[in-house]
Amino acid sequence: MNVANNISESALQFRDVPCDYCGSRETDPVMSGPDRFCGLPGEFHVVACRQCGLLRTNPQPTVETLGAAYPDAYSPHRAEVAPPPPPRGLLRWALVNYRGYPSGEPASSVVRFLARPWAALKLRNRKYVGYLDYEGDGRLLDFGCGIGRYVARMAAAGWKAEGIDLVPEAVAAGRKAGLMIHQGTLPGAALPTDYYDLVTLWHALEHVPSPKATLEAIRPLLRPGGRLAVVCPLSDSLAARWFAAAWYGLDLPRHLTHFTQATLRRHLEAAGFAVAADAVHPPADVRQPQLRVPGPGHGERPAPLARPEPRGGQAFQPPRPGASPDGRDAVYRAAEDVGRGSATALHWHADRECRGVVAACTCPR
Repeated sequence: MNVANNISESALQFRDVPCDYCGSRETDPVMSGPDRFCGLPGEFHVVACRQCGLLRTNPQPTVETLGAAYPDAYSPHRAEVAPPPPPRGLLRWALVNYRGYPSGEPASSVVRFLARPWAALKLRNRKYVGYLDYEGDGRLLDFGCGIGRYVARMAAAGWKAEGIDLVPEAVAAGRKAGLMIHQGTLPGAALPTDYYDLVTLWHALEHVPSPKATLEAIRPLLRPGGRLAVVCPLSDSLAARWFAAAWYGLDLPRHLTHFTQATLRRHLEAAGFAVAADAVHPPADVRQPQLRVPGPGHGERPAPLARPEPRGGQAFQPPRPGASPDGRDAVYRAAEDVGRGSATALHWHADRECRGVVAACTCPR
């Protein structure tokens, strides 16, 4: 397969890879497109596995030259980390009372009941995506953290936050800001097992050569009761179908796997996780004129949080809509609990063209 017309101008080298899920090499072509973000030369191809349907970029950059796909212009690795202020005002109060953050004393149950609607509106604001439930000792690992903006934000909120990234320049920038950033990737990095309360992958899983291997390497890092949060674009979204090869979530050649809702769930389950619930959150405010996005609302789709199945005993049973004892839809309640809920969460199962999906997770063992 001809990867690019002018690929010799780039340091990238390519290889043909099998399906990460089933190992098959039989494919059907889906689309081709250029690098619309960093302008790397050539055209890159997306194929569908003929056996299981998983979409992947193929050929892919080799592991040895993958760093060349992230030039200096790549935005997550640019600039410096400015120390963010800790949560204040209603946000801090809401995090203490509804997310368990150790930033103050919880109010009485009566006050919490009366204030819940206002706190929920605050927490559903897209600016506060990422303030997940605080549990255990608050140990958080952000995989693919870049220069560590999310690590800094969570550290300011009270988490014992760490990050891990493969790019030396990004790691150096995070460390310069005083953050604990490990250099490396998973599998491969030497990190403590049964240790983290939360591992997050914000737009990271689609970048790794083997998402299945990465998920399998993350599972032992989680302590009993820990959680995994995964966010990535989903290629079965309305925006993806609408813009096709011009969809900004394609991000060729850096996005190596292109998940749908079904294939992402399947990957999580194959790695020993069980998705607890699905929901949506408000769309990203994305303006990318070069991609012909006409304005906000054609945004990325976050994907599930998941929970590993117990080691021994019965597997976790995902909650079903309408099953919650307080009468609320379990899907909506799960989304609210992780800080991404919106009214549209109630319509997720009826409308699969929503912008995002979220599921709660824990990790009992």
